[in-house]
Amino acid sequence: MATLKISDLSVGDWVAYKGHPYQVYSIDESGVVNARNGDGTAPLYLEADISDFEPRPITVEVLLDNGFTEIDLTQFGRSTTSRRFEHGYLGVMSFPDGTFSVFDIRLIPLFDVCHLHELQRAVRALGLSDELTL
Repeated sequence: MATLKISDLSVGDWVAYKGHPYQVYSIDESGVVNARNGDGTAPLYLEADISDFEPRPITVEVLLDNGFTEIDLTQFGRSTTSRRFEHGYLGVMSFPDGTFSVFDIRLIPLFDVCHLHELQRAVRALGLSDELTL
């Protein structure tokens, strides 16, 4: 699993701790992360070292739950295993290898992402939203 660094995270990012989703609400310079549980199956609040957290993968469910709509690529005469999602002027393409590409509505690539916190960073950088939910 990928290792997180302080520079990878922002307040509001979703990460995993022992398989449970947590949303970061503070990070100090020494790497101590304070986070709030997102599924009610683990301690509500947690303080742990950044090395104890793992990135959360992007899922189709997270995209759909956050207002993305899946676009049927076969309508364009394409037979593909890739999936395309759009939300406003933002698009996300998922590929069979588990990677995702963020693009604008004109299909200009903007970011390649693998994990939820990376997608959150892309959404924030574009000024579209400050929080994705699980």
